[in-house]
Amino acid sequence: MRLSAFTIFVSLSLIWGFTWIAIKFGLETTPPLFFAGTRFMTAGLILAVIARRRFVLDDIKAKWKEFLVVALLITTFCYGPIFWGVQFTSSGLAAVINLSLIPIFLFALGVGMGTDNFDWGKGAGLVMGIGGLGILFWPELRDGATFEGAGVGALVFGTFAYCLGSVLSGKWLTSFHPTVLSSIVMGVGGLAIFIWSLLAEPVTLDTFAMFLNPKTLVSWLFLVIFGSAIALTMYLELLRRWGPIRSSLYAFVSPIVALITGAIVLGERLEWIQFAGAILLISAAALVMGRKAFSEPQKQKTPA
Repeated sequence: MRLSAFTIFVSLSLIWGFTWIAIKFGLETTPPLFFAGTRFMTAGLILAVIARRRFVLDDIKAKWKEFLVVALLITTFCYGPIFWGVQFTSSGLAAVINLSLIPIFLFALGVGMGTDNFDWGKGAGLVMGIGGLGILFWPELRDGATFEGAGVGALVFGTFAYCLGSVLSGKWLTSFHPTVLSSIVMGVGGLAIFIWSLLAEPVTLDTFAMFLNPKTLVSWLFLVIFGSAIALTMYLELLRRWGPIRSSLYAFVSPIVALITGAIVLGERLEWIQFAGAILLISAAALVMGRKAFSEPQKQKTPA
């Protein structure tokens, strides 16, 4: 049975909302870089098997430098810092920071690189987003909570790296099938995180034994299978049907899912000022995305 676009959208928003609590569960027993590296290496391998018939090695070799830069930005320098930062923030707050900043950073980079035109409404959203970030940082600055503040900073840095990699990917690698591109970016970037883990974390045989912990294993499998392979496939299909602007509306639903699940399952609570900052950041993302994101999608033509 062919799923409707709305069903795919809801499923995608729920899955990517639940990934944050899965990360929290995994980090209870596993070093963050090790957990992230093994996740993306495995997910990249799964996607490579799925897309194996679409690989053209000569074309990939010709663009290996571009692939490496994009993989390091979108996966390594994004999810390495993000998994580290989630240790010191609530899962809901991490989701709000990451997902709401994506359209804001993409707009700023687009204007800076000349791929997007400046718009006063979007500019107001950019300023509002900076204000929302400042509010989210304030409790840590006020209390002198060094690691908590560093955790928020790591989430911001990782999100910026992801957006920069996305913009460069759009300039350099548009000729490759999305599944081929994703498998290489996840696999190579995940391998780099794993090497980073071996150099920076106390990885021993006992670290691998942590996957015998049922909670860790279930969290890891959820992130690999649902959070990466299945969700990415859903997103690619949604892009085909709805286009990039409307498809990005998951960035408003997934943080709410993460906030609710974090409160129910982990007992996470936001201070009123953090809640205000989260609302401001999500509103800023809505301004940057513009009215087109909330209008009825035009039917995408299926290629012959």
